[in-house]
Amino acid sequence: MSFFDDTENFGLMVTIAGIVTIICALLSIVLVFTYSPYDYWWWGFSTNYKVGFAITGIGTMASGLLVLLYGLNVRGQGDKLSFLANISSRFASVPSNDKPGLLSGFLYVVGIAGIVGGIFTAIGQSIMGLAGSGIGVAIIAIIVGLFYIWAAPQVRGEDKGFDRKLLWIILLVLTILALVGDILGIFAFAWIWTAVLAIASLCMLLVDIFILLFLVSDEVKEKMGV
Repeated sequence: MSFFDDTENFGLMVTIAGIVTIICALLSIVLVFTYSPYDYWWWGFSTNYKVGFAITGIGTMASGLLVLLYGLNVRGQGDKLSFLANISSRFASVPSNDKPGLLSGFLYVVGIAGIVGGIFTAIGQSIMGLAGSGIGVAIIAIIVGLFYIWAAPQVRGEDKGFDRKLLWIILLVLTILALVGDILGIFAFAWIWTAVLAIASLCMLLVDIFILLFLVSDEVKEKMGV
């Protein structure tokens, strides 16, 4: 059995990605208040900027925590996402043991995590004095997050009111774009914080390879009528 054939490895990579994302967020919060080069930048003297940056980091931590809990779910370490069943009964079955179920669960969690991160980013950047860009990021994150949440049951063949072949193509394109972003993120580091971010990008690269393989698997393609 190859590495990408074992769904526990998928859970392991998702778990590591969640942990590293949390670490990266913590480092960003600590460094923005303690790392001296910040004092030489035009925003280095702004307490509002540092507070806003920290709030954005908290959002990233929350997103990473959701990803971490989903990874633990996949690895069979308990139902770590049962609290989401209060939001939607669909979350109660996250994750399942089949590829459509795993992909569906991942889309749910990424959708929620993206919305949470986008909202915190909007708040943080507004405090920084960058309300325009913050609101723009939040709007995009919410739209993409809602799209993933809506697409999740489609992957399992539950809702049939949309052309699922077209949806499959859209998800495939988004996954390929995510792979490209992950590869760029691996090499875009120069110091400790971005080095940790590069590790997170490497983990997400492996996760997205799993997602790509799930998408092109016979099980998912059958559910989506491809």
